[in-house]
Order: sequence, then C-alpha cells, then structure tokens
Amino acid sequence: MGLGKTEAALTAAYRRWTEGDERGLYFALPTQLSSNRIHDRVHAFLDTVLDCESVETLIHGSAWLKDEENRRLIRRDDSDERDDTDEALRWFSSTRKQLLAPFGTGTIDQALLAVLPAKFAALRYFALAGKVVVIDEVHSFDPYMSELVDRLVRYLIQAGSTVIILSATLTAARRRELVEAAGARETSAPDAYPLITKVATGAAEASHIEIPEKLPQKPVRIENHFDADAWDAYWQGIADLVAGGANVVVIRNTVTLAQQTYLRLKPLLTEKTPADRIGLLHSRFPQNERDERETKWTRLLGKGDLDRPTGSLLVSTQIVEQSVDIDADLLVTDLAPIDLILQRIGRLHRHERDRPPACKSAACHVLHPLREWQGPAKTIKQALAPHHFVYPAISLWQSARFLAACSEIRLPGDIRPILEAVHASSPEGSELSGVRELAEEAQRKRIQQTGTAKVRDVFEASAIDDREGTETRYGIRPTAHLVMLRSASVETNRGTTLVFRDGETHKVRPGEFSFPLAKALHRRAARIPAYLVKPQLEKVPEWLAAHLDGGVLAVLPDAATELEFPCGEPSGYRLHYRSDLGVSFEKAERVPAPSTEDDFWF
Repeated sequence: MGLGKTEAALTAAYRRWTEGDERGLYFALPTQLSSNRIHDRVHAFLDTVLDCESVETLIHGSAWLKDEENRRLIRRDDSDERDDTDEALRWFSSTRKQLLAPFGTGTIDQALLAVLPAKFAALRYFALAGKVVVIDEVHSFDPYMSELVDRLVRYLIQAGSTVIILSATLTAARRRELVEAAGARETSAPDAYPLITKVATGAAEASHIEIPEKLPQKPVRIENHFDADAWDAYWQGIADLVAGGANVVVIRNTVTLAQQTYLRLKPLLTEKTPADRIGLLHSRFPQNERDERETKWTRLLGKGDLDRPTGSLLVSTQIVEQSVDIDADLLVTDLAPIDLILQRIGRLHRHERDRPPACKSAACHVLHPLREWQGPAKTIKQALAPHHFVYPAISLWQSARFLAACSEIRLPGDIRPILEAVHASSPEGSELSGVRELAEEAQRKRIQQTGTAKVRDVFEASAIDDREGTETRYGIRPTAHLVMLRSASVETNRGTTLVFRDGETHKVRPGEFSFPLAKALHRRAARIPAYLVKPQLEKVPEWLAAHLDGGVLAVLPDAATELEFPCGEPSGYRLHYRSDLGVSFEKAERVPAPSTEDDFWF
C-alpha cells in the first residue's frame, strides 16, 4: 500500500517486452474508478519507455464517456515522420476491438469474459494472448470471481502470456491456489513481507524472492468504538479535529450510512470549515458530478501539498479504499473484513508530510455495529444490518474478534501475521452457536459460488451476452440509471426534446439514434437500485431504451428536492436529490422490503 506495486509491475512488464517474447499490456483492476486512475499512470509510463507510436486504451463499460478513452503514445525522437496511429485510434474505438489494442487498462471483467461462454470470448482470448496481463487487488474478489481468475491464469499461460498478480493483503492459502493455477506447487514459503512469488514457464515448483531492504514500519493506533449512546459526543470530537486543521476521511459500508454521517457532521462544521472542504463520495451522484468530486478529492488529499486544505472532511463508501491515492490525517471506518480494514488504513498517513498536532501519529477509528456476538445467527444479523448485506457476517466476526483485542498495528510488518491469524480464526468449539451457524452458512455459499463458476465453462455452458458484470460478478443486483431533467420531456410527432438540469437541450427524432444524446444521458445518469423505480422501468419510452439501458427519467423542479416521475405508477418509494447529498430515498407507504435493501454501496 503505497510502496510501489504498480511501478514494480510496469517495470517487470517492460523487462518482458525487451527480453522476452511478450508484446503489449493489459492492466486489470476491480472497479471502473480504479481503472480510470491507473489509466493515467500507465499512460505516463508508456509515454516514457516506448520508442515508437502506439495506442493505449481504457476498457470498461463506461470508458466511452471519457474524452481520452483512446490515447496516442508519441514517439520520443524529433522526426516529423508519422505512421497510421490516427487511423488506429479510430479502429480501436469499437468496443469489440478495444482489447486488441497493444496497451490497455480496464476492469478485470473484460479479461474474465475471455474464459466465460461469452459471444466474443475467442476474440478476447486472442487479444490477451502473448501480452503481459497485470491483475491488481486480487484479494478483493469473492469465491466466484476467484475461481474465474484461476481459470484465466491457466488460459493465459497456455497462450504465452506473462501474468502478474498484485495484492497488499493476499493470504498464503490464496497464493497457493494461484500458484496451482499456474501449473506449479508451493512446498514451502517464507513469512517475509513484501514477497515476490514466481512460477517460471515449465517449472514444477514456485520460487520466492524476498525484498532485501528493511522497510520502515508505520505504527497505527487502533481505537474501537462500540457505544451507540455516545455517538453524539464522538462525532462532535471528529468535527473539532476537522476544525482544528485535520483532514479526516470516513469510510462507511453503504450509501445510506455515508449520507447519514455527512448530514450529521455537516451542521457541526459549517461555521468553522468552508463548505467546499466538506464532501461526500458515492455512486448515487450523476456520473459527471461523481467524476468531478473524485477528481477534486484526489487532488486535495493526494500526494502533493499545494492544494492540501487545512482541515477537511470526506465521507465516502468503499470506492476510496484501494487503488486511490488519498492521504488522510485521521481515518474512521466501519467494521469490515480484515484485509479491507488494512486496505483502508493504506489511505492513512500515506505520504511523509507535516500533520496537525492532534494527528501527528496515525490513528484508525473502527466503528463496531455490536459488542457481543451472542444469540442465534438471525439475531446477530439483525444487529449487524446493513453491514452483513455487503460482507459475509463470519468475516465481520473474525475481524471484530481481532480488532477488539488490538491497540496498534505496525505496517507493513504486521500485515502477513494479521491476515493469517484472522483468516484462521474459527468459532468451532466455542459457545457462540450463532457464529458457528454463520460460519456454516458462509461455507455453503463458498461452495455454491465456486460450483457456479466451474459449470460456466467456455465450451460447455450456454452462450451469454458479452457484457461486463452480468456473468463476471456473482449475484449482481439489478440497477437502474436515473436521469434528472429540469422539466418533463416534450414529445411530438417530430420527436422528443429534453432539457437537463444544467440547461443543456437535446432533440431526437423518431427512430433516430443520437450519439451526443446517448453520451449526455450516460454522463448525467445516477446508478440506483432497480427496485426503487420498478414501475418506471416498465414504462420506458422507445427512444430512451435505445439510448440508455435500464434508464428512467425524473423531473426535479426548481427549488425542490423530491423527484417527480412522468412515466409509470408510484413505486412505494419517494426519491430525493440534493447536489451535496446525491440521490436518497424513503418509503412512501408500506411496501415489501427487498431482502438486501441497503446493500448497495457501489
């Protein structure tokens, strides 16, 4: 975390291009946000090391919205000679061809579709063959995706690719599985951290390379907070730290929790902290506003000191926990699986700089949803809600058990022993019958997920659409794209006229596809749970369905916050929008609640 894994991977890739037979690169990450951030770093690296013009492209479902989706890599000499790179840029703009570009950055989903029975799997497999493929943050994948990653490793090695796996929080058991996927075995391994594990072509055993340099150790104080009755005093203390000059990052496990925390803290800060230094990050902002917010906060809390504020508060969901270079003076986090807690701590005191007096030493505050894990599994889950909708309850218990007895973590030296100890902890033999039930439930789900991945074989399973997310993620929850207008769209026999909230106007004729309109709709769409607008999704106009998949239109009247829906019956939920809060919702009447109502953090 912050020690240079990305740069090490790019250096290794360069060695393979110059000394081996591999050509090209695909850098795969778990999310679109992390792909966007690494895209810029990969481009800067390639622009430095390549001596000829080429193409580097960003590859994921929303990449086409970015102005620099495809980039020319300029030759380093001063020659006026130019090749056909402009034509290549146009050719690789097709979504079916992007992975064929010599260099690419994108989501892991794009690579996993090469080993699933997807329509264009063969094309994707051909595109990755012979490249260096970097898979980052591999610890973050569930059992279903991990099984697919193992298959991808096997296929890529057979196609002459070099595969580089990156993770700051990889367990020894998961490392052994990856070694076996590469066709070797691991008979012994050092406990060193960091550690490089290598499987050479044709080797029967993995070899290990320890890092000779002695790395400095960063102590992080752990503060556990349990008492719900004391939250008012606790959050007042956080507000006082911000007012005193600290840059505090709070990571909550769901969008609703993040919004509630923001609303709780903002009134405590408005008289002492400028409004533009109090922020909220999650996925229920329109995409263009989310991009602006992410860019702003990575600039304010990034490596540089020029724009760093004296006192700020950023409340976010998990979108900032990995592959994002933000540096907090103090971190507050919900309880989460231990590997993700460690990842979140990686956003704390990330760079060497002067800190406010109250934050000279690194501290992480962990907010626990319950203190005692007694009673049956159902009772425990009720107390854990909504956190267990996002993470397995047994993983939360393992993390809570360790953290409750922990006062300090030293990074990076403690990472490996913590990971192994926590993942090995078991409720077997204890009096916690409910926790034992949770462990058995998690094991059943693991078997179910790995089994599902195994039967989705490239050659034997039924064909699926070539779309990221649908089959590359297990049990992905339906979402809708919510677009807010200034006034209801005007439809005549000549076409439809739309006026967005910012005043931009678009017209589309019957049966016409307008690329500018499609781009405008996607840029202004906020992703929300589909159940919130189910009736509206059943009444989507033909022109909207052609321009935006799963899209619904809402009107936000001037000076109002509640959204109005011109199409469809009421859904039983009232949706609101504020520019500082994003989209929120409340039940308008008694409606059956979904089984996972508040698990949408993305």
